[in-house]
Amino acid sequence: MQYNKELKLDKEELMNQNIYEKFKVLMDGFNSYCFNGTGKVNVLDDKNANVYQEGSNQIVMFLYNAGMLTVVWKYKYFQNEMVYERNFPDARNATEIGLKSALKVMIEEFNERLVEHKAKVESNL
Repeated sequence: MQYNKELKLDKEELMNQNIYEKFKVLMDGFNSYCFNGTGKVNVLDDKNANVYQEGSNQIVMFLYNAGMLTVVWKYKYFQNEMVYERNFPDARNATEIGLKSALKVMIEEFNERLVEHKAKVESNL
């Protein structure tokens, strides 16, 4: 029953603002970091969006469901894909400061994993 209640709250919340408006700080932050601001935010539907640049080796996807935001960042290096995923269970009440902090943490964690991924791929070349 709680899940259905959360879905109803999602629907009510997203009637007033779409996923981009709700998580603009994150999406614009990823666009700036990954694509120097030249990527495009694509709102796919009321609960899904991504930040992407044509011809790029990376994409950042956003899924908002039952008050939880899932961010999936995919990066290809020499045709080997690394997938970074992070869940935010209480995203319904996210603040701008909280989103900026989350962005910083995700970029730091991603970069740590990317260094390992690149080393692994290069050792197999």
